[in-house]
Amino acid sequence: MNSDHEDIMQICREVYIDDECPQDERDSFVDFATDELKTATTKHAAEQSTWTGETDCDRLDRVEAQLRDRGILLWQVSPCCDTCTGAEIPDRIDEIEQIHPGFREQVRGYAFFIDQNMAEMLSESSELSG
Repeated sequence: MNSDHEDIMQICREVYIDDECPQDERDSFVDFATDELKTATTKHAAEQSTWTGETDCDRLDRVEAQLRDRGILLWQVSPCCDTCTGAEIPDRIDEIEQIHPGFREQVRGYAFFIDQNMAEMLSESSELSG
């Protein structure tokens, strides 16, 4: 299992399985979640191999890097609501600082969009605004 998968499984254990699952069923749930993660990863890799050219995600990643170079944090698909995301901005800056040393000293602003209503917004239109 690669480190990304290990991180995902650790979060599943801490947030969902350990808190919500009966003790005697935890190992089965971990095995199930691990298998589902492998299936999803394989499916995603197969889909990704058919993509041509630059994707929206590629463009967002490029914009994120350009903004970061200017001292602006762009948090793509933050995990919760506006209130929680705002409260977690310092933690996100710490994460970026580990990957891009010096970011904390130059940060001067931030922008984000949340995961909470992304699917609903995209089902209504392919255009996002807000």
